[in-house]
Amino acid sequence: MRSIRWAGAILASFGLAETGNVSGNWKIHSSASGNQSDTKCEFMQKGEELSGNCTTSRGKTVPVQGSVKGDKVTWVLHSEYDGGKLTITYAGKFVNAKKITGSLRVDEVGVDGDFEATLNN
Repeated sequence: MRSIRWAGAILASFGLAETGNVSGNWKIHSSASGNQSDTKCEFMQKGEELSGNCTTSRGKTVPVQGSVKGDKVTWVLHSEYDGGKLTITYAGKFVNAKKITGSLRVDEVGVDGDFEATLNN
């Protein structure tokens, strides 16, 4: 039992144990199909529900919905590009309490990519 407590303390010191709440201002750097973009998001978490708004690299603010389950975070952003609708689904995992990394998918064009989110608070 004592070794389990020590292991928990060591993991917590590296930010790998309980991640806490995702609420706050995040900068998301994305890379998909050779294109880079930066998005700023304000997330609010209530239980496992994630909601908020993101401002795209083109300056448009759009609502997002998602979930937080343990160290896994997902959210969906609905936007437009050149007159067409885009649905971007993000699925990531906490690296620590201030960083999330994962993959993204742009549904309408079948493009996959990666992202890194950093807490700005």
